[in-house]
Amino acid sequence: MEWEDVFQSRILDRGYDYYQRGLVTNLKRTLDGVQATVKGSKTYHVTVFVQNEQIIDAECNCPYAQGGNYCKHMAAVMFASFPDDEMAQTAPKSQPAGIDVVQLVLSATEQQVRDFLTATLLADGDLATKFALQVAPKNAESNQQFYLEQIGEIIESYQDYSGFIDYPSAGPFEEELSTFIRENIQATLDQHQPKLAFRLINKVATKLARVDIDDSDGEIMMLAQECTEIWQQVIDQADAALTRQAFTWFQKHSQESMGAFEEVIEDLLFKNFTKPKFLKKKLDWTAEKIDDAEKAGNEWQAEQWSMFHLKTLVKLASPDDEIEDFCRAHIRYDDVRQYYVDFSVHRENYDQAIQILINGRKRGQIDGLRGLVQKYSRQLLALYSQLKRSEAYRQELWDFVTTYSPADLDAYRELKGLYSTSDWPTEREKVLAALPRHADVAQLYAEDHLYQQLLDTVLAQRGLIGVQTYEKLLKPKFSRQLLRKYVEVAQQMAKQTGDRQHYRDIVKVLNKMKAFPMGVSTADHLIQDWRVKYARRPAMLDELKRFDGV
Repeated sequence: MEWEDVFQSRILDRGYDYYQRGLVTNLKRTLDGVQATVKGSKTYHVTVFVQNEQIIDAECNCPYAQGGNYCKHMAAVMFASFPDDEMAQTAPKSQPAGIDVVQLVLSATEQQVRDFLTATLLADGDLATKFALQVAPKNAESNQQFYLEQIGEIIESYQDYSGFIDYPSAGPFEEELSTFIRENIQATLDQHQPKLAFRLINKVATKLARVDIDDSDGEIMMLAQECTEIWQQVIDQADAALTRQAFTWFQKHSQESMGAFEEVIEDLLFKNFTKPKFLKKKLDWTAEKIDDAEKAGNEWQAEQWSMFHLKTLVKLASPDDEIEDFCRAHIRYDDVRQYYVDFSVHRENYDQAIQILINGRKRGQIDGLRGLVQKYSRQLLALYSQLKRSEAYRQELWDFVTTYSPADLDAYRELKGLYSTSDWPTEREKVLAALPRHADVAQLYAEDHLYQQLLDTVLAQRGLIGVQTYEKLLKPKFSRQLLRKYVEVAQQMAKQTGDRQHYRDIVKVLNKMKAFPMGVSTADHLIQDWRVKYARRPAMLDELKRFDGV
């Protein structure tokens, strides 16, 4: 199966690396493809859709895939889903053709191996450093400067005279730097050298944050993912001293301009470092960030940092009073208000939850945030229903139908269910009278089979959308009136000159009229009249020939 053709070669190689490292789990075949999870800096959920031995679509929740790209996690899942015999054909190959490397080494003398290895390592400093990691990991940090120089050399080799990496160079640049990360920095982690790995990956990230590049294909985002995975492994391996160092570094750089790395660093900070001493530092830090965002008038960031602060309070098992004080102080932010509602419900303080929602709904009305008003109203309905507060529920539902989401059909049906068959007509008239003029009352008339009112409503509308929407309901009883509406619309359209598409649209209306009694003859009459009236419109007359009066 040629599924690998949809992937860039470097993405394919990375996917194979993930597969070899056993990072693909929960693999399941489905009727239309495969599903699995892939472990990286986060757990990524992958679905690949396959048809006729070709990938037709794929989904992954990683940032690179969210940009519409086929990612390494998808490739890893495809490698894992193949039998070994197919894998051998598809996987990247590094062994030279016709040479059995294993047998060749076994047949060599010890001195031959030593001499060859010595000559090779003297000629290749990069390979020598990797070898040092294998045989003398404790001395690996002495090679730090060599690695740092390599990072700088890779970046500089792709920059032009002004320091810019152009589009043709961006892909190869990303591939070489990613290879360096996997083969060198990952190797230091595999040899349990997290301190060195941390220094190196920090260098990569800080340089990338400042590099000027045309990364139209998401190269910086892919490199950011590579860095994130190294950082997470460093944190997992770190001793107490390195953990403190990492926390300080992340906190410092979260306050600097780090481009694509800013969100990554914030996620790492809040996902990790959960001991009380770090959580307390996070509280001071997030409080500062909230204050800075509010002073700058950045409501979105202020809300985001408020939620970080709130979640940190919870992780610290802070007293309820302290959490509530913070919620009240920052309740203007929707996410904080929502947390406060859930907090109150969880503690069965239902009256408080209801009042928070009522105040939020009022705030939404003042600010003209219709979606927010509807959300809080729906939550109030759910609470009233749960608490069996029938009158409050009925009033909220009434307000929802008539004000918050005028003529909402589902809510209308729910409200209708609260009344007896005999009482509903009277109540319905009150509801209809309370609706604003712009409300879509036609759907309510259709729901209650009020066909005369429905007809009057759709006939009063401009165009044919209403008529065509409810034509099946109205046609048996009101075909003559509906046909008259078609005639009116067709005549209005004919008065206006236009391009051929406009005239074709007129013919579509005429063809729709054929479904009515006397529709064909009525349309024929219109056409004959237009041929005289609009004789100087050859395009229109030509298009009218498309009318099929049979």
